[in-house]
Amino acid sequence: MAGQHRHQLAVLITSRDRWQLSHPFEKSPHEYSKRYRSQISYASCFPALISWNEEDKTYYVTVPDLENCFTDGATLPEALENATDVLNLMLWSAEHEGEVIPKASSMDAVAKEKADDIITLVVADTEAYQEVMDRENNPIKYVRKKAGLNIKNLAELLGAPYRTVQDWNAGRRMPPKWVQRLIVEKIESAS
Repeated sequence: MAGQHRHQLAVLITSRDRWQLSHPFEKSPHEYSKRYRSQISYASCFPALISWNEEDKTYYVTVPDLENCFTDGATLPEALENATDVLNLMLWSAEHEGEVIPKASSMDAVAKEKADDIITLVVADTEAYQEVMDRENNPIKYVRKKAGLNIKNLAELLGAPYRTVQDWNAGRRMPPKWVQRLIVEKIESAS
C-alpha cells in the first residue's frame, strides 16, 4: 500500500473540530505548500515517518524533528489524525513554555526504515488548536467570548445567578453536558 504513493499529506483544516486529511498528491511538497500557503495561516509543516507493524496491526508515526513526538493508529487516517493532534500539542506546549521550536527538515532528509514506510507532511496550526481546546474544555466561556458578552450580560441572558456564571466561566464547576449544549444554543441564538 505504501509503495503506491510518492507522498501523502495531512492537512489541518478547521471545520468545527475535525481534522481533515487530503488525498495523496504527486507534486512536490514545495509546489503544494506554495499553492495552499494562503489557506494555511500560522501553520508549520513537519515531516513524519509512518510505519506499519504487522504484529501489532498498528501504524506507528514519529516526527523526527521533535523529541518524543510519536503516536499510532489502527488505520492510516487515524494515525494521521493522531499525528496532527500530537504535533499540535507538542508545538503548542513549546510555544507556551517559551521553548525553541526546531526548523522542520525536508521530506528528503527523513530516511525510511522499511521499504513500505510512508514519509508524509503533517501540518500544525497552534492557533486553531488553541481554539479547539478552548471550545472543548469550556464551551460556555468560548461561546460567551465569541458573542462578545461579559459575565454579567450572560447571567442576565440566562436568568442565572452571577456567581454561578462566574464559576462556569472560570471552570470551577460546570453544568452537565446537556445543559452546556442548551446554554451554548441560547447564547448563539441571542447573538
